[in-house]
Amino acid sequence: MATFVLSDNQYTDKQEATSPTTSNNYFQIPQVNIERSKSDKKKSSNTKLSPSKLYSKSPVSPTAKFPFKNLPPSVESIANDDIEEYFKKETPIVFDIRPFNLYSQSRLSNSINLCMPTTLLKRPAYDLVQLLNLINISVNDKQIIHHQIHTVTTEPISILVYDSESYTNHITFALYQTIFKFLKYNSNEETKFKVGYINGGFNSIENKSIVDSSELNPSNNLTIASPPSSTFSLSSSISSDSPISPLASTSHSNDHIDDHAPYLGGFTLPSSAPSQQKFLSSIKKNNLILPKLDMKTIQSNEELIDDDINHYNYQVKLPKNLKDHKDELPNWLKFLAEDIDDVNHNEILLKKFNLKFNKIETCEQIRLNAAITRNSDHAACSNPNICSPSSLCPGCDDINYKIPKGIEYGFKNRYNNIWPYEHSRVKLINLPSIQKIYNNDNDDYFNANYIHFPKLSNNRYIATQNPLQSTFEDFWKIIWYNKIPLIICLNNQSLMLNQKYFDDQFFPTSQLKVEVISTKNQSNYIHREIKLSKLNYNHDNTQIINHFEYKDWPDFGVPKTFDSILNLINDKSNLITSKNLKKDLLIHCSAGCGRTGCFITLDMILDLMKSPSNSKFDFWGNDDLIYKAIQFQRTQRISMVQNLDQFIVCYEIIIEYIVDNLLKK
Repeated sequence: MATFVLSDNQYTDKQEATSPTTSNNYFQIPQVNIERSKSDKKKSSNTKLSPSKLYSKSPVSPTAKFPFKNLPPSVESIANDDIEEYFKKETPIVFDIRPFNLYSQSRLSNSINLCMPTTLLKRPAYDLVQLLNLINISVNDKQIIHHQIHTVTTEPISILVYDSESYTNHITFALYQTIFKFLKYNSNEETKFKVGYINGGFNSIENKSIVDSSELNPSNNLTIASPPSSTFSLSSSISSDSPISPLASTSHSNDHIDDHAPYLGGFTLPSSAPSQQKFLSSIKKNNLILPKLDMKTIQSNEELIDDDINHYNYQVKLPKNLKDHKDELPNWLKFLAEDIDDVNHNEILLKKFNLKFNKIETCEQIRLNAAITRNSDHAACSNPNICSPSSLCPGCDDINYKIPKGIEYGFKNRYNNIWPYEHSRVKLINLPSIQKIYNNDNDDYFNANYIHFPKLSNNRYIATQNPLQSTFEDFWKIIWYNKIPLIICLNNQSLMLNQKYFDDQFFPTSQLKVEVISTKNQSNYIHREIKLSKLNYNHDNTQIINHFEYKDWPDFGVPKTFDSILNLINDKSNLITSKNLKKDLLIHCSAGCGRTGCFITLDMILDLMKSPSNSKFDFWGNDDLIYKAIQFQRTQRISMVQNLDQFIVCYEIIIEYIVDNLLKK
């Protein structure tokens, strides 16, 4: 049996700033001269520097061995002797950015663990709001910070951040970047956050009266799993007696979160779990921590478990006139208008969404467990409570789930936890002459999957990651041999440094030439026409590719406006019709899972609305089409529609489209 060794760093494209695992990226660091005279220091106390003016490019690795020496003068350095006095005059929200194993042993009282990987901290697009969604923070503190960010304020709120041992002129990367997540919102006109750090870190604190050394027991509603996440922790949706070990979950099933309790951050400790369980936890991660559900206690699809989801801060967006149309909705969407007059309507909906999404997550964990254990036993139903004739559970479908190629060719993956299933993987095609010259006849690996759900829509998709610079040629070979007429790009390419995959270029090995022949800037996306040519090819040697780059969808988030994504889908469909193109689309975001899954879900549902005769489902019937579309996608590629936010937004967009375009007419 072959043994595969997984590197901790499987990302090899050293030039792109958005990689999640590389340690060789460029990023921007503030250049501030702190060697000032006394007169300069006096002047600086009355002068605010906008963080945007503090940045300049510098080729420094985020994991460089040398520390940062410069912090803006507005950041307060608090010495050990001054900590007690600081707490007398300030009431800060305190963040401990040390690893959880240190935080669990001792911490400042009432501090919140905010241990983030440098791969997230270095990303300018990943702001404070998104980071707060990754940790278990009290509703009150989260609302205070959100209010401070989104409203005009007269008084700043105090933030104290500390690590183990940073001191002046020796600031760690994690502390440095965490501080700037707050400073981003300050300007010359307004100071929203008054940020300080402990000079010398936690290790320098001598006053034990402000230290909480109580043990954080994992059995006390906190489950610790391994390995530490390079992205996010997973909400466990499998019961504790399941054959799959529950992964890390910091949610409290029955208790409200204590505003003054220490919180577990979004990352977990190594444990003595079997290697297969560790492998599973490293593959499957989500950025939202959902309330834990015991699927064995669910008696039917309609029964809800009374889980406390107060810590999940999401306001479901519904049309204002939904109440007027509640009897006209498709049966599968009528739950959105039930109890609409109830003051707790939002919480009721979140529980329903949570139940549905946890079923999807449960199925995925079973599939992944089968893939890594090579156990493809379909003799028994995996879980009768999540299985239905039109949405079979992994134990009842006839798919043999495997991911060996994704392991062997991990260096081609953008993320080290997003690998394609073998049964639906898109394979590279090499000409015999190329195989002979380069002796790579076995290398057909490309991180992409075919998605086709003919029961719902005739549209066909390839879901893939944003290609690495080392896989640009593979990407265009996939486009060429599959004759893809349209690419939907859902991540903002302006955030990618250096060369873009669609820039003019030539690949000698495959003889493919890429050339952008036109560019049109629309309100929310860029439409490019790209000519893809194969030199020395006797016939059909040119293909025109339409490339839509949608710019307003943040990583792990939801579209900024519903109209913008609906307009994109509508323009795409009109282009296919007007130019008589094949309904074969390549969709990608960064990982090819979250935003990609949302787009495919919405596109399939909208296609069904426009061509109901092509589907075996009744759009106005009882089958939850969004749930089924996502469940099917998850059988083809992991993590499609990656988190609860994205799951909910699919319903929000579809219900808005129905009310605005179908019911009003």
